[in-house]
Amino acid sequence: MSSHHTGTPRRRADAERSIARILDAALDALASDPEASMAEIARRAGVVRATIYVHFPTREALLEKVLTAAKKDLTIQRYKGLGEMNPEQLWETTMNPDKRTLLEVRIDDMVETDQIFTVLMGDAVEPRRKFIEDNALDVRNLDV
Repeated sequence: MSSHHTGTPRRRADAERSIARILDAALDALASDPEASMAEIARRAGVVRATIYVHFPTREALLEKVLTAAKKDLTIQRYKGLGEMNPEQLWETTMNPDKRTLLEVRIDDMVETDQIFTVLMGDAVEPRRKFIEDNALDVRNLDV
Protein backbone atom coordinates (compact mmCIF):
# COMPACT_ATOMS: atom_id res chain seq x y z
CA MET A 1 0.00 0.00 0.00
CA SER A 2 1.34 3.42 -0.79
CA SER A 3 0.60 6.65 0.94
CA HIS A 4 0.26 10.19 -0.27
CA HIS A 5 2.19 11.35 2.77
CA THR A 6 5.85 12.16 2.83
CA GLY A 7 7.87 12.88 5.88
CA THR A 8 9.09 10.79 8.73
CA PRO A 9 8.85 7.01 8.68
CA ARG A 10 6.51 7.23 11.68
CA ARG A 11 4.10 9.53 9.80
CA ARG A 12 4.17 7.20 6.80
CA ALA A 13 3.51 4.19 9.05
CA ASP A 14 0.62 6.04 10.73
CA ALA A 15 -0.82 6.87 7.32
CA GLU A 16 -0.50 3.24 6.20
CA ARG A 17 -2.33 2.04 9.34
CA SER A 18 -5.01 4.65 8.78
CA ILE A 19 -5.48 3.53 5.17
CA ALA A 20 -5.68 -0.12 6.26
CA ARG A 21 -8.34 0.74 8.90
CA ILE A 22 -10.31 2.73 6.33
CA LEU A 23 -10.18 -0.09 3.78
CA ASP A 24 -11.23 -2.69 6.37
CA ALA A 25 -14.10 -0.48 7.52
CA ALA A 26 -15.15 0.26 3.95
CA LEU A 27 -15.16 -3.42 3.06
CA ASP A 28 -17.23 -4.20 6.16
CA ALA A 29 -19.66 -1.32 5.62
CA LEU A 30 -20.12 -1.94 1.91
CA ALA A 31 -20.69 -5.66 2.46
CA SER A 32 -23.70 -4.87 4.63
CA ASP A 33 -24.82 -1.75 2.72
CA PRO A 34 -23.46 -1.14 -0.81
CA GLU A 35 -24.63 2.49 -0.54
CA ALA A 36 -22.79 3.16 2.74
CA SER A 37 -21.75 6.79 3.00
CA MET A 38 -18.25 8.10 3.57
CA ALA A 39 -19.46 9.26 7.01
CA GLU A 40 -20.53 5.69 7.91
CA ILE A 41 -17.22 4.29 6.67
CA ALA A 42 -15.32 6.91 8.72
CA ARG A 43 -17.39 6.05 11.80
CA ARG A 44 -16.59 2.34 11.41
CA ALA A 45 -12.89 3.09 10.83
CA GLY A 46 -12.73 5.31 13.90
CA VAL A 47 -11.48 8.29 11.91
CA VAL A 48 -12.92 11.65 10.98
CA ARG A 49 -14.33 11.89 7.47
CA ALA A 50 -11.60 14.34 6.46
CA THR A 51 -9.02 11.60 7.05
CA ILE A 52 -10.67 9.47 4.38
CA TYR A 53 -10.63 12.34 1.90
CA VAL A 54 -6.89 12.86 2.48
CA HIS A 55 -6.28 9.37 1.12
CA PHE A 56 -9.28 8.98 -1.20
CA PRO A 57 -10.56 12.22 -2.75
CA THR A 58 -13.83 10.65 -3.94
CA ARG A 59 -16.10 7.78 -2.92
CA GLU A 60 -15.32 6.18 -6.28
CA ALA A 61 -11.58 6.26 -5.55
CA LEU A 62 -12.22 4.54 -2.21
CA LEU A 63 -14.46 1.93 -3.85
CA GLU A 64 -11.84 1.22 -6.50
CA LYS A 65 -9.18 0.69 -3.82
CA VAL A 66 -11.53 -1.54 -1.78
CA LEU A 67 -12.31 -3.69 -4.83
CA THR A 68 -8.63 -3.98 -5.68
CA ALA A 69 -7.78 -4.99 -2.11
CA ALA A 70 -10.69 -7.46 -1.97
CA LYS A 71 -9.59 -9.16 -5.20
CA LYS A 72 -5.92 -9.40 -4.19
CA ASP A 73 -4.60 -12.95 -4.53
CA LEU A 74 -7.92 -14.17 -5.99
CA THR A 75 -8.26 -16.05 -9.23
CA ILE A 76 -11.73 -16.08 -10.72
CA GLN A 77 -12.63 -18.80 -13.17
CA ARG A 78 -15.94 -19.26 -14.94
CA TYR A 79 -17.31 -22.49 -16.31
CA LYS A 80 -20.35 -23.25 -18.42
CA GLY A 81 -20.66 -26.62 -16.75
CA LEU A 82 -19.03 -29.00 -14.32
CA GLY A 83 -17.47 -30.97 -17.17
CA GLU A 84 -15.06 -28.10 -17.85
CA MET A 85 -13.41 -28.41 -14.41
CA ASN A 86 -10.46 -30.62 -13.73
CA PRO A 87 -11.10 -33.38 -11.14
CA GLU A 88 -9.38 -31.51 -8.28
CA GLN A 89 -11.46 -28.37 -8.86
CA LEU A 90 -14.66 -30.39 -9.11
CA TRP A 91 -13.92 -32.11 -5.80
CA GLU A 92 -12.93 -28.87 -4.07
CA THR A 93 -15.92 -26.83 -5.25
CA THR A 94 -18.74 -29.32 -5.68
CA MET A 95 -18.23 -32.92 -4.60
CA ASN A 96 -16.51 -32.66 -1.21
CA PRO A 97 -19.28 -33.38 1.36
CA ASP A 98 -17.48 -31.27 3.97
CA LYS A 99 -17.74 -28.13 1.83
CA ARG A 100 -20.86 -28.52 -0.28
CA THR A 101 -24.36 -27.37 0.48
CA LEU A 102 -27.27 -29.37 -0.82
CA LEU A 103 -30.54 -27.55 -1.32
CA GLU A 104 -33.85 -29.22 -1.93
CA VAL A 105 -35.83 -27.77 -4.82
CA ARG A 106 -39.58 -28.30 -4.82
CA ILE A 107 -41.78 -27.61 -7.79
CA ASP A 108 -45.19 -26.38 -6.68
CA ASP A 109 -46.58 -25.46 -10.11
CA MET A 110 -45.30 -27.71 -12.87
CA VAL A 111 -46.89 -25.67 -15.69
CA GLU A 112 -45.42 -22.36 -14.51
CA THR A 113 -42.04 -24.00 -13.89
CA ASP A 114 -42.03 -25.44 -17.40
CA GLN A 115 -42.93 -22.04 -18.90
CA ILE A 116 -40.15 -20.25 -17.02
CA PHE A 117 -37.65 -22.98 -17.86
CA THR A 118 -38.58 -22.71 -21.54
CA VAL A 119 -38.19 -18.92 -21.47
CA LEU A 120 -34.80 -19.05 -19.74
CA MET A 121 -33.29 -22.04 -21.53
CA GLY A 122 -35.03 -21.82 -24.90
CA ASP A 123 -33.74 -20.51 -28.21
CA ALA A 124 -35.87 -17.33 -28.26
CA VAL A 125 -33.88 -14.35 -27.01
CA GLU A 126 -36.64 -11.74 -26.58
CA PRO A 127 -38.74 -13.61 -23.98
CA ARG A 128 -35.56 -14.29 -21.95
CA ARG A 129 -34.52 -10.63 -22.15
CA LYS A 130 -38.01 -9.50 -21.09
CA PHE A 131 -37.98 -11.96 -18.16
CA ILE A 132 -34.60 -10.65 -17.01
CA GLU A 133 -35.65 -7.01 -17.35
CA ASP A 134 -38.95 -7.63 -15.53
CA ASN A 135 -37.28 -9.48 -12.64
CA ALA A 136 -33.83 -7.87 -12.37
CA LEU A 137 -34.62 -5.66 -9.39
CA ASP A 138 -36.02 -8.57 -7.37
CA VAL A 139 -32.88 -10.73 -7.60
CA ARG A 140 -31.24 -11.88 -4.36
CA ASN A 141 -27.98 -13.80 -3.95
CA LEU A 142 -26.92 -13.57 -7.58
CA ASP A 143 -23.90 -15.72 -8.38
CA VAL A 144 -22.19 -14.30 -11.47
